[in-house]
Order: sequence, then C-alpha cells, then structure tokens
Amino acid sequence: MIKIICASCLAVVCLGAEPFSPARSRLGINLSGPADWNTELPFVDVFRLSRAWISQEKGKGWGKGPALELDARGWVTRLAPDCSAETLMCTIEGGHYPTGEYVCLYEGEGVIQLSNVARVVSRSPGRIVFEPAPERGAFFLRIAATRPENYIRAIRVIMPGFEDTYRREPFHPAFLARWKHMRALRFMDWMETNGSRIAEWKDRPLPDDATWTVKGIPLEVMIDLANRLGADAWFCMPHRATDDYVRSFAAQVARELAPARKTYIEYSNEIWNSGFAQTRYAGEMGRKLGFHEKDWEAGWRYGAYRSVQIFKIWEDAFGGRDRLVRVIASQAANAYVSDVKLSFRDAHKDCDALAIAPYVSLNVSATSTPNAAAVAAWPVEQVLDHMEGTSLPEAIEWIKASKKTADKHGVALIAYEAGQHAVGIGGSENVEALTKVLAAANRHARMGAIYTRYLDAWRDESGGLCAIFSSVGAWSKWGSWGLLEYGDDDTPKFRAVNEWNLANPIDPAPPLNVLLEEFDGAHPCGVWDRQQPFSEEFGYDVTPAGLAMRSGLLGHNQHLVRRGLLIDHGRPYTVECAFAIKGPLRPGVNSFCLNLNVAGPSGDASPVDAWAINVDLRRGAPTVMKYMGFVRGAFRQIGQRECRWGQPDTEYAIEVRVNQDLDGRRVPKMLAVTVKEGAAVLERFEQSYAAFPYQPDPERPVRFGVNTHGADWIMRALRICYGCPPADPARPRDAGEPQG
Repeated sequence: MIKIICASCLAVVCLGAEPFSPARSRLGINLSGPADWNTELPFVDVFRLSRAWISQEKGKGWGKGPALELDARGWVTRLAPDCSAETLMCTIEGGHYPTGEYVCLYEGEGVIQLSNVARVVSRSPGRIVFEPAPERGAFFLRIAATRPENYIRAIRVIMPGFEDTYRREPFHPAFLARWKHMRALRFMDWMETNGSRIAEWKDRPLPDDATWTVKGIPLEVMIDLANRLGADAWFCMPHRATDDYVRSFAAQVARELAPARKTYIEYSNEIWNSGFAQTRYAGEMGRKLGFHEKDWEAGWRYGAYRSVQIFKIWEDAFGGRDRLVRVIASQAANAYVSDVKLSFRDAHKDCDALAIAPYVSLNVSATSTPNAAAVAAWPVEQVLDHMEGTSLPEAIEWIKASKKTADKHGVALIAYEAGQHAVGIGGSENVEALTKVLAAANRHARMGAIYTRYLDAWRDESGGLCAIFSSVGAWSKWGSWGLLEYGDDDTPKFRAVNEWNLANPIDPAPPLNVLLEEFDGAHPCGVWDRQQPFSEEFGYDVTPAGLAMRSGLLGHNQHLVRRGLLIDHGRPYTVECAFAIKGPLRPGVNSFCLNLNVAGPSGDASPVDAWAINVDLRRGAPTVMKYMGFVRGAFRQIGQRECRWGQPDTEYAIEVRVNQDLDGRRVPKMLAVTVKEGAAVLERFEQSYAAFPYQPDPERPVRFGVNTHGADWIMRALRICYGCPPADPARPRDAGEPQG
C-alpha cells in the first residue's frame, strides 16, 4: 500500500511534466498532397482520395472511353452503352494499409463492382461489405450501370471499425496522433497550390465533391483538422485567385478557425521557382505592370505586390492583424531575392515574416559536383558524410544570411519548408543506383542525427516556426520527402524531429489556474456537504490530511459534494485525486465515483451530471471502470472496461482530463483517464463524449461529487484546475521529488 502524507499528496497526484501543446511547439509540418497513392491515409473514408473517374469502353484500351457526363460535384450521371466509370483507391505497395472489412456506402441506383479485392462479404442496396487485399496494392471501384434519374452518388468507402463514427470523426486516429505536437499545418499540397487552376470562389473544392484529388481538400476540412489538433493553419492563396476568392476564403477562416489559433497567409508557393506555372504567371503580370523588363525580376516584385494586396483583404476579414502571420516567401540560397521582395514598395511594412526553405541539399545531376555517376557508386556512409560535412554547413549559412535580411527589414525569419533534399535531377532521377543509395541514406540512423543538428542550428540562428517537408509519402526517384514512407512506418528522421520538437518548445508553459485544491475542510469557492438519499447512517471527516467516508450499513450510496464551483466546460480542465477503498467490503459492488454535475436551483436538488467515472472493486473479479454520459436525453452508462489493478487498502491516483486527450491536447468532448499506483501507470484510456451532448452553462455553479457504494474510502488529495500537466508514464522522478 502507498502511504501519502499531506505535504507530498499533490506531487503524487500531479502525474506529468509541463503540458506540451502545439502552441508551444517550434515545428510545423507540410501535409502530403491528396492522391490515391497518398500513403498517409489521413481519412477513414478512403474514397475521399480516390482517383478522378476513368472512362472505360468495352473492347478499347484503358481509359479510352468517351467523355463522362458528370454533375457539378463530379458524380457520374449517365453512362453510354458498353461503358463504365472506374476509379482506384489505396495505390500503396507492400500492404501498407489496413486489412479487414471495409464498407462501401452509396446513394442512388445502379451497379457497383469491386476488383482486386480479397472477397465481397455482402451486398444490399446502398451498402457493400468487402475485404481488400493490401498485398496486391490498389483496389478498383467501377460504376458498371447507373440510373440517370437517380444516379449513383455520395460514395463512401469506410475503413474497418469506423462506419458508425466517420461523419463526426473523419480523420484517422493514427493521423491525428502523428502530428498532434505540430504548431502549424502548411496546407500547400492539400490545396493543390502548384499550378492551381482555381481563380473564383465558386470553383473551390467542397466537402461533397466526388473526390478531393482533383481540386484539393476543402477549406472546411482543413479548418476542422487545425481545430482538432489545436494547430495554426498555413494557407497558400492560388496565384490566379480573385479578390472575391481571397475575401470569401478569409471570411470563412475568421468565422470557423478557433480564436486561439493563428493563420499564416502566403501567396501561392515559390514565386521564384521556374519549374512552376505560378512563377511564369507572376513574371508575365509583373512585366505588364512595368515592374521590371526581366521575367524573373518582374515576378519577384509581383509576388510581393500581390502578397500585400492579399494581406490587406485578410486584415479586413479578421478586423486586424492579431491572429494573422503575413508571410512573404523567398529563395533560401539567394538573399538578394528576399531583399528585392521585402524592399519593393516597402512590402516589409505589411509583412510579419520572411519564409525560406533552407534544405540540407544534395541535388545530383550528370554535371553536378559530385555528379550522378559518382554518387551512385558511393556507399551510404559517404553520402551521409557529404550531407553532414558539406550540405548541412551550406544550409546553416543560408539561414544566417536570410536572418540578416529579415532583421534588416524588421520581420521574423521562418521556414515554409525544411529537411533533407537528396534527389536526382535533370534526368539523373532515372539512375536506379542513385535512387537506392539516397533512399538508404534517408533510412539511416545518421540521418536522424543530421536532422537534430540542423534543427539545433535553426533554433540558434532563427528561432521561428520551421515547417518540415513533408509528412508521409512513398520514397522514389522523385525524392524521399516524407518523414515516413507509410502510415505504419518508423524512421530515424521522424523520431529525431519529434524528439527535438518536444525538447525545444518556443513558448513558455501556460500558467496553472487552480480551481480547487484540498484538503483543509473549507475553500472560498465552495464547501463540502453531505447527502443522505438512501440511509440515515452516514459519517465523514475532513482534515488537512484527507477526507474519509463511511458507507451505510446496507451498502447504500452515500454522496459528498462540493458546491459553488464555476467551471467553463468549453475549456480543457483536469480533475486529480488520490483515493483508497477501505475494508471491510460490504456485499455487492464496492465503488468509488467521481462526477461533475450541475446543481438545481437550491444547490441541492435536480443534479445533472456532465460526466462520471466509476471505479468498482469487486470481490474475486476484475476492477471495472465505467463511464457515464447522455443517451437519448438521460444520463446512463455508455461503456466500461475491465482492469486488473483494483485492490482494497491500496492507494491509487486517478486523473480525468476533460476536453483533452492523453497528451493534454485539446479535443472537445473527450475524457482522458489515467490511473497510477505510485509511479506505475495502470490504466490509460480516452472516451469521446461527442455522441452524448451536454452543454452546461459556464456561469452556473456546478457541484463536484464523490460517492461510495458498499465500502468505506479515504481521499487524501484532490485538485481541479485549468492547465494541469498531463500524466506522463515515461517521466522519471526528479531527484528530491517527494516519494509516495
């Protein structure tokens, strides 16, 4: 049994280090673009990233069918005789996507066929259950027939286990967990920024589009993701976007993005890179406006000019600049370009940050030094030696030069992209041996060490946001851009980035806001009171050392409540306590319960629980933890889990985080529960309350309740607070920290 004295009780209950939120992170991430070959699988509905419809005609080659008739959202409305419309999903080699039963849902009438799958389990109107064969790669969905009056549409293909939740929880949990510590999400590729054809607001992608791989991910989805992760959003305005498009986009972000989140605004992407259509467009526009006679010089100036116009539209939509970071991006290797952009018409006065992409570069061609033939013959250690000894110092010098330019113009220096840049170019991408050795370098443990040194230098020379490029993507002759190749992958560079990010926060931890800290028998925000709804026999003691309750003779419930607390249920808050069930056990279930409820008008009647966690210690049976919520307007049990840790006369620490996940990240309507015995973590789980809606009034006092059924118990420590640190099972005790 763990014995706790009052002086150390909070140290035992306070289970973790300082909370780490995205707002404190120094790093951001560029999310990989939407495609059927996207290996990240961000959505539980894999049809969201299906390929654009392919027209097929019997007797003709692949994709040689006639032009398809589509509605405004891209659904096939009619098929010509002997024709079909086909698409692919999960074009991922090596079996790197989940097995199991997928559910295809659809509206309308017609015939859907699935191919390259293991088997079709069942069919009914509007629903097909099937098992894919990940080892074969992609699977195919074909509309073989459709009724024009009620054509097939609203197709969804849901991964195993998500049919009941995909509408309210569209993102795969692994995807959310992977990037939960990133300060910002750069949506450049999600918006299909490079070569974008979107100019008018009416042409934007929408959530009910047939696929999101044609126009990009809808704004609604990007905002939802940023809000769920508590991350800032980085948007790239299309190079042809009209003022109306920009104004409408900004207005929607102002309405829907969480007020605590910032928005990074950038005009297109790399308006200096001759490989992109937007650079050619900017050059043409700049020459037309008389900015310079040379295309590239005119383009740099036009990029700054249009950026400032866009910034002013966003400022109007947001009613100011407090929630905006106005970004002018430039070339890392050429500080002259940055100086031209920031100087042109005093653009720096309407800009917050200069953004660069200071890659650790090894761009290899037939004529580079070293050239493709040489590097292809190198062992992987020599590639890493070159990157560490030549490429890394070069990148650091670019950072230093860009910082001087940023300082000259009074703006911050941030990175819109960052990481390694080892790739064959100019035809050398087709040298197979080169591709293999560069990929091997990216898998090597030393690549993680290079990333750590690189990020250390970034912190020391700049200190601003650094958006790594990129999240997850298969490595190929076109580069090894993803920190991971697949969603189920692990690499040294991915681990290095996450470890560095956690160790190098950019902002101080938020202050702790304690609502209640016990025990002394009295507190300014409420007093303990006892209720006796079932039995006249009742006893309890409140002392500075703890609170003890004795059960009724018949094992009835006995309640103790703290009235008058004001808790904003829209904010994350935490309840922590240390308790022990005491013997002898009475017949029936022996339980300890934490619950939060709204008091009736008198403070005594009509309690309505917001949530409850019950710990039931049963004779000769596993402990059961139950969680309660609203079901059809009534407060009922919504689930339970068996545990192996419950013993009488043993003290446990329990933490309930509300509107948070287990890492302390803000997730509305989520409970995260951690149970410890001493330093040992016994139980950790999350329970979403999204399906059990309850919205208490933050201005109405609530009651915090504890109760017993069938056993005595003692509670030695209790705290309710905003900003409590999350439970961290991996954190060792500091020297001198009080021991339980």
